[in-house]
Amino acid sequence: MKGPVRVLLVEDDPQHRETVRSYLAESGCDVTEAESVGSALSAIDAGADPELVISEYRLKDAPGDALFLELSNRPNVPELLLMSTFGDAPISGRWNTTEKGRLLRHLPCQLQLIRILRLVRGS
Repeated sequence: MKGPVRVLLVEDDPQHRETVRSYLAESGCDVTEAESVGSALSAIDAGADPELVISEYRLKDAPGDALFLELSNRPNVPELLLMSTFGDAPISGRWNTTEKGRLLRHLPCQLQLIRILRLVRGS
């Protein structure tokens, strides 16, 4: 039996982070929270082992795709979901959204997260 899906949620807006975190928690996920690219990488370096990383695009210290680019150079790349609440985020050409990642141009609703979690788990 598989345990809860391990998710790293990276969002600098506390209200948005809480909304998405609550959806994930209600779906039975084990959620680690970070508010910047730096704190997300620190969490991973400290032992967080996410199966799914959900990050806002416009973070205070760097764009979310910088986090994904860094993670893509590490072993055991998790599934990646980049979200933008602005709808017009210029996604960097350095990050390929077709391999291990997806782009949402809004905060995900609970149903979208459930579908993504199923894809992560292969069910």
